[in-house]
Amino acid sequence: MNYLLKIKIKPVLASVLCIALIVTGIMQSPVMSYAVSTQEKLDQTNERLDELRKNQSELNSDLAGLNDKLDSASTSLTDIQSQIDEKEKEITQLEKDIETALKFEEEQYDAMKLRIKYMYENGSSSTAIALLLESGDMEDFLTRAEYISRISDYDRHMLEEYHNNYTTLVESREKLKEDREKLLALEDNAKKQQDSIQQLVSDTQTKIDSSTDEIAEAEALALEYEKQIEAEIIARQEAERKAAEEAARKAAEEAARKAAEEAAKNNRNNGGNSNTTVDTVAIPDGMTLIQQQTSGTTINYTDNDLAMLAAIVECEAANQPYEGKTAVASVVINRMNNPRWPGTMSEVLYQPYQFTPVRSGRFAIVLARGANAACTQAALDVLNNGVTINAVFFHVVRPGETGGTVIADHIFF
Repeated sequence: MNYLLKIKIKPVLASVLCIALIVTGIMQSPVMSYAVSTQEKLDQTNERLDELRKNQSELNSDLAGLNDKLDSASTSLTDIQSQIDEKEKEITQLEKDIETALKFEEEQYDAMKLRIKYMYENGSSSTAIALLLESGDMEDFLTRAEYISRISDYDRHMLEEYHNNYTTLVESREKLKEDREKLLALEDNAKKQQDSIQQLVSDTQTKIDSSTDEIAEAEALALEYEKQIEAEIIARQEAERKAAEEAARKAAEEAARKAAEEAAKNNRNNGGNSNTTVDTVAIPDGMTLIQQQTSGTTINYTDNDLAMLAAIVECEAANQPYEGKTAVASVVINRMNNPRWPGTMSEVLYQPYQFTPVRSGRFAIVLARGANAACTQAALDVLNNGVTINAVFFHVVRPGETGGTVIADHIFF
């Protein structure tokens, strides 16, 4: 229904001002409120998330330290095993040397036995004497005597030398075996230490995996609470929007009634003649007088403004098409350009009870890591090219809902 009023300019301005004040007062009243129990649950869940993330961070730090210890233990074990391998090679070589020395000793011993046997069987004294008597002169005699003595000394010396060499090699082998046993004990301890650290690594990783699952569950629960709160916000928005429309309608009717009475009174005072200067005001059904009016489509912005706008776009419209993303960004810019809201990006986003992700902490998480490329591009396009829709509110569209502009899963008004 349209109200078409022909009244004096001053009464019209007074009526319009009255309507604007009433509607503005309604719209500036707290737009959203939370069910205390749901908000408390969300706060508790977020506190739990903070604890879980802190605990997981500590576990990751512990895991890094354990991995360093495991690397060190593995390096130590590898070094010990290399030493064991080297000892094994030395022992193997000594075994060969001992076998050779023993062979030489046995050969020398056998040769000596043959000479002794020969001398015994042939009579060592007569043989030696005969050998001496056969000498041609004294010099030859002395030479032969020295020769016989040297043969005996040589046999004894060589036998002792081979025996001493054999004994030394055996002692060296035993020393190497002792060293090997010590290294094997060190290897066993190193393996046990490595296994112990590996078990700690495994246990810590299990705790991290469990913590990751708990964080995922808590995040899902927090998101569910956010949806519940958002549903309450939407219901409150809808109720307040209808209340504003009803107030505007009643104010318009009252203004029309008073204007009609004033016009009738003026007509009577003028004897029925109406030559008063008039103006025409058309007030359609709904909220014509409180439709969003922006003071500009673009703003000067900083890198931080872009980061915040992109973050709220991702939180609210990550799964929406490009048009849905730019529409969400436009709502923020429209609020910045509207005198009913603060004039900075930060003030608009952090205004109490306006954006659920800001209240829940999800906005801070996205802002800290940086929004994805698609949401950043959508935010940048709106900042550079201007808003794509003249709206200051939006929520998830409900079946059959009208009265706004529907873009994908959201309705904007």
